[in-house]
Amino acid sequence: MVERFFRVLTEQSIRRGVFRSVAEVIVASEEHVRVHNAAPKPFIWTAKPRMFSITISLTAALMQARNENVVRRMREHGGAERLRGLTHDRVCENAR
Repeated sequence: MVERFFRVLTEQSIRRGVFRSVAEVIVASEEHVRVHNAAPKPFIWTAKPRMFSITISLTAALMQARNENVVRRMREHGGAERLRGLTHDRVCENAR
């Protein structure tokens, strides 16, 4: 919920503003909080708990498949020696 609050703060106050100093950003942020607190609304969770477990399961399966693909590609292309010096992103990019 904290992340959601900061997303709204960023979208509604910071991203649309023009600031010449950090102090101006702080003033805009404090004003946003003041306005928000004047008429607070409760956060209503609309996602079903089952969706979280499905999302987590799918993410874990995708990560496992990607890791297996990286290992397979490393074996096919001469092991870690050939991939030395590549960044993690480049290795993962090669695995796709």
